[in-house]
Amino acid sequence: MPGLIPPFAIRTVGLMDRRPWHSTPGTRVDDWMLTVFLGGRGWYQHHGGTVLVVGGMLGLVPPIQPGILAADPDDPYIHWYCRFNGAHACHLADGILASRGGVRFAQCAQTASIADRLRAVAPIHRTDLPERMGSAEVALAGILVGLSGSEEHRDEGKFFTAESLEDHLRRNLDQPTDLEAIARHFQVSVRTLTRRCSAWTGRSVQRWHEQMKMTWAADLLASTEISVSEVAQRSGYRDPAYFSRVYRRHHGHPPSRRSGGSDP
Repeated sequence: MPGLIPPFAIRTVGLMDRRPWHSTPGTRVDDWMLTVFLGGRGWYQHHGGTVLVVGGMLGLVPPIQPGILAADPDDPYIHWYCRFNGAHACHLADGILASRGGVRFAQCAQTASIADRLRAVAPIHRTDLPERMGSAEVALAGILVGLSGSEEHRDEGKFFTAESLEDHLRRNLDQPTDLEAIARHFQVSVRTLTRRCSAWTGRSVQRWHEQMKMTWAADLLASTEISVSEVAQRSGYRDPAYFSRVYRRHHGHPPSRRSGGSDP
């Protein structure tokens, strides 16, 4: 459908390399901005406060009150940037930022690996968001999922709510639904996990996660050209035949009947 934004959509990816007088809004339009700093320094000003930005930091700026990022002219920063949108990407970014207590620029152990991923797909400069996911969007999905599961964001497991359970399930769409592992994450028993999920949603954990997986699988099939077997893997199913049966049960047709052609 024309104008439909895929779950992950990149507008720009590029490198800012030691430009002494560089300054820019934290992001633009309705997009989020991800930045990884490899060296040099600068400042981020937001809500009247100023944060020193140095190598090893990661920035994640939402479209609301984006602030201003500026280089130190005596030691200008080097950073990779990625401006993105898409419902699932924004959902993950919002969860990452919330788990950081709203702190937009902070040290991150993954800056080097994220920079490598962005370097591999750069440069990208688009006026409009893409209508289908490509390799760059798949890379962005990996970055955001990795940040969501990093050790910097694990305290959420101490707070067992319907919202935190939903967020955990969405961040693990590529994994089998393991009740014991989920219960360990939230430091509750399997019985408590299943009972509360049923009370909150009227469904079992397995059925709730399965619905999320099938929705995500349909998004991937509609928005990318990757194979059905890879979609199965990215949806947490190691057996493509079983994945196809579950998909047919949910959507009324096999996953091979996709928009734009058959399974490549």
